[in-house]
Amino acid sequence: MNPGANGPNDFDPPTRTPEVGNTQRPLERRSIQEANDHRPTVVVISSVGFVVRNYLLGGFLDSLRQRVRVFVCSPLHGEETFQLMMRQRGAEVHSLENPKRNRAWRRCQMWRHDAHVAYMDNATWRMKHSARHHDIGWRERIINGGIHGVFRVISGPRLLGWMDRWETRRALGSPTAAHYREWFEDIRPSLVFSPAPLMRDEWIPLQAARAMGIRTALAVQSWDNLSSKARLPLPCDALLVWSPAMREEAQRLYPEIPAERIHIVGPPQFDYYYRPEYRMDRESFLKSLGGDPARPLVVYAGVTPGLMPEEHEIVAHLARDIREGRVKGRPQLLVRLHPKDDGNRYRELKKAFPEMMLTIPGRDSGASITHWHPDEEDIRSLVNTVRHADVLINVASTMTIDAALMDRPVVNIRYHFRPPEARPPWGVFIYDTAHYAPLMTTGGFRMAHSPSELVDHVNRYLDDPSLDRDGRRRLAGRVCGTLDGRAGERSAETLLRLLPRPRPIGPEEPPLVIPEVGIHHEGDVRKAALQGVGRLQKPKRTRGKGAGRR
Repeated sequence: MNPGANGPNDFDPPTRTPEVGNTQRPLERRSIQEANDHRPTVVVISSVGFVVRNYLLGGFLDSLRQRVRVFVCSPLHGEETFQLMMRQRGAEVHSLENPKRNRAWRRCQMWRHDAHVAYMDNATWRMKHSARHHDIGWRERIINGGIHGVFRVISGPRLLGWMDRWETRRALGSPTAAHYREWFEDIRPSLVFSPAPLMRDEWIPLQAARAMGIRTALAVQSWDNLSSKARLPLPCDALLVWSPAMREEAQRLYPEIPAERIHIVGPPQFDYYYRPEYRMDRESFLKSLGGDPARPLVVYAGVTPGLMPEEHEIVAHLARDIREGRVKGRPQLLVRLHPKDDGNRYRELKKAFPEMMLTIPGRDSGASITHWHPDEEDIRSLVNTVRHADVLINVASTMTIDAALMDRPVVNIRYHFRPPEARPPWGVFIYDTAHYAPLMTTGGFRMAHSPSELVDHVNRYLDDPSLDRDGRRRLAGRVCGTLDGRAGERSAETLLRLLPRPRPIGPEEPPLVIPEVGIHHEGDVRKAALQGVGRLQKPKRTRGKGAGRR
């Protein structure tokens, strides 16, 4: 065992890189090279670390930067390591602001969300609002039930469209919107792209861009987002989805989006599994963790602590079963935590089972996905954890899909150790949600309802890894659609097709104000927001004094 790989340093408090100041620069301070760069400009909003991993470190940015100037709008703008990483990849960094929302604005967002949930009315949200998930009194239940009942009657695309415009009006009156308008006037982007549009900090840049006539595009970040998360910030010029199934779901939940604006590109977050530079041989990978390449590898992939607060107890029972020989072949256990998990709840477990290997992606970010920016080593660790797992265990996680597309046997956990009278953790209910329930019919994984059943499934898979192989193929195909490692490139190509074609200017024709940023005063912004337009008209040219008179 390598003491440095999984020793006490795994739990050291996060160290933050000192801020170096805002990277935004006035036009007059830019270099001559930048001033002479006449390529179109695209703004990519990156509010969470998953965008960094899935888009900025992959084929998406590599393809995009060859044709356009790229600005990354991120809360990590003040971190020197992130700035350097983006500069090396040909992108500039700007701040992503965290707006201060007043009471009226928050209420507007709440009612918009409630109307959207009532319109969807699926199994996921019925469970989320049920008494078994929330410990609320009768008064709150009656009030919430009344509001939900009213919205179920009146909610629909027309009401939701009006509420979208209402929320946009609130947003555009904020100082944060003024900040983005000033920046967009400076860099004059042709497109603003949101890869994680359900993160609220990404809404205002999109809203400011639309009001200025700048085209916008959204990507559905993950396979469960449409049915289990909040409403998308509409309207948009393009919506990028993974698969035909996701496209059908988007058309059902958002009929106001024209079908031709929904583009199937595949899942960018799985591209890395197909890139040879991230692959390590089994011996090198396990030795880097202090493991033994000759022994089977059982991987436990953790979920967010809010879903399974006592998940470490499940891991403790598994580690004990392995140590005491109930799992065949003397396998070794590797626990990979979710980026939202700082690992503190595993401190005592690590002391009790020092042979257990532990990976904590969110350690340096303090378990904040906003300040988590994975690098290539993080991606390499994830890819090889899945590739070399002999069995992968999790609680209703997306890691089920990672394992299926790599043809790794998967076991899902559906038990906990709370007393019978206590409310079960939310994680065990996810199997009944609108996004996970269809996976249950694929036959791509086994379900464990107790520690003994988990041991039995693991032993069966260790004896015969080919079990349920056809089911894993069905699962991966249903969720992901095309799997070839080029989803990021297709996403970039889709955005490039959205860019407006420049109009040639004649030798005596004065240049026009660029349509995408043709804003001259605050009234234009408010007018655009009130009308919910996608684009403003070009300003009319004024004739010179006496011109055209007879």
